[in-house]
Amino acid sequence: MRYLLELGRLESLESAAGEFADCVDAQKFFEPEAFTAWGRRILVDHPGKQALIVPAGTVIDGDLCLDEIEGEPDLPAIGTVLALGDLTITGRLVNDSPDSGAFLLVGGNLLAGEIFKGASNVVVLGSLVSEATIFCDFCPGSLVTGRDLSAPLIISNDHEISVGGTLAGLLISSEQGNMRESLVPGVFSDPDDLDDEWPDGALIRERMDAGLPLLKSE
Repeated sequence: MRYLLELGRLESLESAAGEFADCVDAQKFFEPEAFTAWGRRILVDHPGKQALIVPAGTVIDGDLCLDEIEGEPDLPAIGTVLALGDLTITGRLVNDSPDSGAFLLVGGNLLAGEIFKGASNVVVLGSLVSEATIFCDFCPGSLVTGRDLSAPLIISNDHEISVGGTLAGLLISSEQGNMRESLVPGVFSDPDDLDDEWPDGALIRERMDAGLPLLKSE
């Protein structure tokens, strides 16, 4: 968290919403309101908190945990991280909580090593590329891109994923109905109950942390 503060500047959520709207304008979307609405949403979801705004081209060396920056003791309460252009996270983008988490708004492209996401809303105006797995667990959070989404493996556990361009990678989701047939039994609370179609997020996180395979084919 202290390292993140050195990368950018603290502003009010109102200022962040305005600067994000400028990023949306620069993208020249056919329907920009679908994205500017997310800027207004930060004012509703995290009133009283602040925004950390980082410049285009920022590189976060290591993980970005959206749970920690939301309420770390003795440091400003940050409800939103806004990148004014491309953002690189050399490690993981992490949000463990199924109930809360800071917003991540990216005015350009996002490159991350891996993504484990719960209730945080992540909105990328450009393309999102993850070098390893993207896992989005059941919760009220959303993952939104204005352009393409690419990862070797994308797992959506009844989670809202909206892609403005093309999706590249193996998609396993509740909507596809391919979770049981694709994922290893060890990510389900009852590995032997074939009627249980919902993987356990904590079990998936454990396997990701340990570098263990998630797919039967691996």
